Amino acid sequence: MPRDSPLNRTYDYWHVFVPRPGAGQIYTYRIYGEFNASGGLRYDANKLLLGPYGRGVVVPGDYSRETARKPGTDTAAAMRSVVVDPSKYDWEGDFRLKTPSAGSIIYEMHLKGFTQHPSSSIPENLRAHIVLLTTSGLQFQARPRGPGGRISRHGQALHRASIEVILDVVYNHSAQGGQDGAPLSSRGFDNLTYYILKKTGRAIPITAAVGTR
Repeated sequence: MPRDSPLNRTYDYWHVFVPRPGAGQIYTYRIYGEFNASGGLRYDANKLLLGPYGRGVVVPGDYSRETARKPGTDTAAAMRSVVVDPSKYDWEGDFRLKTPSAGSIIYEMHLKGFTQHPSSSIPENLRAHIVLLTTSGLQFQARPRGPGGRISRHGQALHRASIEVILDVVYNHSAQGGQDGAPLSSRGFDNLTYYILKKTGRAIPITAAVGTR
């Protein structure tokens, strides 16, 4: 769907109306513009991009991060965004526990790393699942993919056990790697806006990750 400046741009905002995109609708973006790495411009119409504010992602069976990173088209091997409808998910009466901070004991963990080693004594088919601890809350790193995913189900189970859930979602970890990483989303949309750059056009690494605004 090519964009036309007079019709689809208001001040600095580009927009388009898509009638009735229902849940499950798959979409992606292709951005045209100048590629000038030293100037911080990384537009590449050969690459399909995820919506920066999308709530769901579809990963094809032949997805290749390496193809996304290298020059050339990645149409056949790129991830896609998908429309989700949060209102359709059955939360089964779940609600926030709202445990007072003064009475909270929070355990921070990485969900997979906490259980994947055999020393966890958790069967291999359950190693991504939570074990209950004597705490009031669990804080773990996660990549939410919308209601209905593993995170939602874990959250409901933990709430039933009176354990609060805190998601540590680090937005300056964009998953696009270093300077030569794959332009999966924000880098391909507007590198100058989403990243803090040096005068050479290279991103400034912050906390061992490429620093986003």
